[in-house]
Amino acid sequence: MLQPGALLALGAGASFAGYVLLTRRLSHAAPPLVTLAITSLVGLVVTSAVLPAVWVTPSGAQLAAMAAMGAIGAAGHYLMIRAYEQAPAALLAPFGYGEVVTATLIGYIWFGDFPDGPTWLGIAILVASGVYISLRERVRRGT
Repeated sequence: MLQPGALLALGAGASFAGYVLLTRRLSHAAPPLVTLAITSLVGLVVTSAVLPAVWVTPSGAQLAAMAAMGAIGAAGHYLMIRAYEQAPAALLAPFGYGEVVTATLIGYIWFGDFPDGPTWLGIAILVASGVYISLRERVRRGT
């Protein structure tokens, strides 16, 4: 069904794909901290466009949580940049499927939501496609 939530999920997926592609491209063009700064600035500019419409002043605890999330996100992004410097994208892509497992566990534990049959079929198709591409690329490189 085409609902606003589905469109937001599609937008999130497209945004994440753009983020990964930009990170991969910049990982070979600039030092990791420069890449981290550039992608962070792009995210800041894009998300700041909607800020005036949705701003709510955060409490001290919320500011601390946001700072912690920012630090963890920056560390994760830095590690991702370093990974793209060290290995080809086709080799790293299957590790992204760990996100599916994590998201499923968080959804179940925190929200009581568990994927249905068609969702599992879609997940299986995505994972199988990614693993196939990774293996095909490995064979092409002769490793």
